[in-house]
Amino acid sequence: MTGGLSDRVFMANAAGAPTAMLVGGGWLPHPAEAWLQSIHPEDRAYWPIAGADEPQRAEVRLKDEQGEWRWHRVRATPIRTSSGQIREWIGTLHDIHEQKLASEHRDLVIEELRHRLKNLVTVIDALAKNSRRPEADEPGVTSFLQRFLGRLHALGAAGDLVLAGNRTAVEANALVKATLAPFISENAQRIHVGGPNIMLSEDFGAGLGLAVHELATNALKYGALSNTDGKVSFTWSVTPEGEMQNIAFEWKELGGPRPEPPAKPGFGTRMIKHVAVREKSGRVDIDYLPDGLSCRIAFVR
Repeated sequence: MTGGLSDRVFMANAAGAPTAMLVGGGWLPHPAEAWLQSIHPEDRAYWPIAGADEPQRAEVRLKDEQGEWRWHRVRATPIRTSSGQIREWIGTLHDIHEQKLASEHRDLVIEELRHRLKNLVTVIDALAKNSRRPEADEPGVTSFLQRFLGRLHALGAAGDLVLAGNRTAVEANALVKATLAPFISENAQRIHVGGPNIMLSEDFGAGLGLAVHELATNALKYGALSNTDGKVSFTWSVTPEGEMQNIAFEWKELGGPRPEPPAKPGFGTRMIKHVAVREKSGRVDIDYLPDGLSCRIAFVR
């Protein structure tokens, strides 16, 4: 076994007190009582051996030979007697200091990007509102602003979720609830949302967020949320099929005015139908049923 820090192995007795025995070098202090002093005071509560009886894993800072704190990943497994009692622990230390610092730096950058994204959305919102002539009553402009800003904030919410998770995917439940939050706040008993935890690609997630916002806006203006009795449900499901999965999102309205199909599809309808265009077997069906509008977005992955 090599002498690098990442390859060293320590052993500890059943009571959890590390011994001075070390394979690969003499880095850790002697006697054994001094060993725990090598763990950063803030990390001693995470030391995985003390009081545990199952395999453990933790990330702690350990003081190296030069007296500097370095991050290590600790894995510890108990060795049991024939009666099931813990006889000793065997563990490994893996030096992850550089990766840990890089991860912390990346987290700071991500938080800065989230902050800037929110500021950018706020600035665009203010510019759009302040660009309207206050002396003129322009219903067309007001309607445009409502739709534009609603879509802007829906897109911002999807982007923020992707950044928050430090990934190029977003969780469906979080995305849908963030998009519908402004509508649910005033119609909590009339909007049902639910489905399994599934990860969506960044592109599909952004498109789905815009589509859900469009459907909710239309329901508020013309559909089930335009009166006091209507209800809306937005649910999704995952159905295995061999090695693939059929994923379907369904928007259903009940109790509102009878929907009428538009004479000519507008931008909102075209945007909804475009959501699954990049997905395998992607399909969007919008039905104007007597009891309310229905929209199904499905694809295979």
